[in-house]
Amino acid sequence: MKHVVTLLVVLGLAASANAALFTEDFSGTLAAWSGQDSGQIIVGNQLQDLDDTQESVMSATFAGQTTGVLTLNFDMSASGAWAPASAALVDSAGTGAFLDLYIGDTYLGFGSGETVDGGASAIGLAYGDNSIADTSVMTTLTYELNLDTGALVGKIGSIVYHSDVIDLSGVNAGGINTIAFKTKKKVSGIDNIVVDIPEPASMVLLGMGGLGMLIRRKR
Repeated sequence: MKHVVTLLVVLGLAASANAALFTEDFSGTLAAWSGQDSGQIIVGNQLQDLDDTQESVMSATFAGQTTGVLTLNFDMSASGAWAPASAALVDSAGTGAFLDLYIGDTYLGFGSGETVDGGASAIGLAYGDNSIADTSVMTTLTYELNLDTGALVGKIGSIVYHSDVIDLSGVNAGGINTIAFKTKKKVSGIDNIVVDIPEPASMVLLGMGGLGMLIRRKR
């Protein structure tokens, strides 16, 4: 029984060590976000954009990060032949990585560049089209941004569709602390946003707990 309790405590500590920096499943309100226009609303527990004329940037903040690999995961689907959208990972002044997306029935274009206006526009945008499955259903996208080197990859599952190096030298001392999304009509859904830096400490805790249990057993 003591071993079970010890393992549960260790698992609890590991889980708390790896708590995500920011999550959003759009099951409530947009209270965590600022800057959205009237077209960006929650429909069926997803963010949708019903306005075909505006591309407003909505943003939310999390604890500032200056080192490690910052990951952004989210689900996205599109209606019609194409849909523009973008995300950004920036500091409090709006400087950081611009993550561009063009999504259609059979392709996804990953793009990336630098931004100094919170994700409203990009500088030095690099871009590439890739054939993927039908995007009228939710597709899980992942961006991994190395805050130490600026290296960035865009992935679906384990497949890398885009790679680039972003100049993060202009990011202020507080680090990256804001996630932003810019959408336009035909984006039929964005959901399950997770911003995180995976914590190796969680694996260390699990290892220590397992080692401790083995030592107790041998005694």
